[in-house]
Amino acid sequence: MKKLTLCLAVSLALTGLSACQTQSSPEAMASNVSAAVKQDQNQAFSSFSQSFIDSLWQVAPTWALYNGFHQYDAKLLVPDATSRTTTLNFIQQQRAKMASFDFAALTAANLIDYRLIENVLGSMEWEIKRFKSWQWDPSSYNVAGGFAQIINEDFAPLEQRLRSVLGRLENVPAYYRAAQQNIDNPTLEHTELAIMQNQGAFSVLSDELLAKVNASGLNADEKALFKQRMDKAVAAIEGHIQFLKQLEQQLKQEGSRSFRIGEVLYEEKFAFDIQAGMSAKVLYEKALADKARVQGEMAKITDKLWGKYFQEPKPQDEKKAIRQLIDKLSARHVKREDFVDEVRAQIPELVKFVNQHELVTLDPKKPLVVRETPEYMRGFAGASISAPGPYEKGSRPL
Repeated sequence: MKKLTLCLAVSLALTGLSACQTQSSPEAMASNVSAAVKQDQNQAFSSFSQSFIDSLWQVAPTWALYNGFHQYDAKLLVPDATSRTTTLNFIQQQRAKMASFDFAALTAANLIDYRLIENVLGSMEWEIKRFKSWQWDPSSYNVAGGFAQIINEDFAPLEQRLRSVLGRLENVPAYYRAAQQNIDNPTLEHTELAIMQNQGAFSVLSDELLAKVNASGLNADEKALFKQRMDKAVAAIEGHIQFLKQLEQQLKQEGSRSFRIGEVLYEEKFAFDIQAGMSAKVLYEKALADKARVQGEMAKITDKLWGKYFQEPKPQDEKKAIRQLIDKLSARHVKREDFVDEVRAQIPELVKFVNQHELVTLDPKKPLVVRETPEYMRGFAGASISAPGPYEKGSRPL
């Protein structure tokens, strides 16, 4: 109805104009109508996309926090049925708004944004209704990351950030009660990871944090409330870890579901997460072809270097020869305890190489910072990167 009213209004305006300009052709009129409609649609979509982001951060405040949007830092969402219903209602409302837009009228940039929003909404709904990792993945429940982000990032005065932590602490007990109610038929691997990472939460909610609070400009009532809420939060985390440990023993004795999600779910997840324009299977086949090509190049290099490192004849099996050469070249490596320091030492060399070859533009005011992975994030990966959110222009990647 809105589109029809707009078209009629534009048509009437152009009809009046044509009475004064008799040389205007129907083709020109149609073109003008089309341009006006496109302008209206794109202006409306720009307003919608901004309102969508604003609304998204309200239903996903921790996601907002990780993106550097700090308006809702004090809000820790309790992951219960009510919050899932709220999210699903949000999805339905946003889709209803999107239905009013005409694809043909949107600019290429707005059409891309439309598809991105469409994908986000689809992914959120799929996660809740279909994938349901909120049931079988206990490692998805951990409050430490949000607290660490607020405490460690210098995006606002300390007292402002501590008040956000104070507000966020209030819902920690309810958060873990909801988590325990949600967990159903979990995998053993994710349960073990959850135990490990939740134990790391105590490195964030620590005596050091309380000392920082006591030395801050918070008033006496705020400091007392902070201590009270933090004690309850720590107790809730301890209780949750005990819950997970009992669950772990039960899963070891009785068996657990596989952590593998299967081809069908993987393809669905791949489509939402990667948006590669091809299926996971097609990409896998492409990767196999690339692997064969790269191994062919490695075989050539191995052939050239073999005599430099070995006295014995090169094995006929090219893959075995490649492996022997890699093992030889890897024999001299940094000790485990010196790994982080060695990475720190190599950063200046890597920066110099990138700058010399003009690979990417590096801002000298925002150098990379190397640190040990926080305990609440540790798992089985050797290293990772924590990039600042798009709202945090002054922050540096870790």
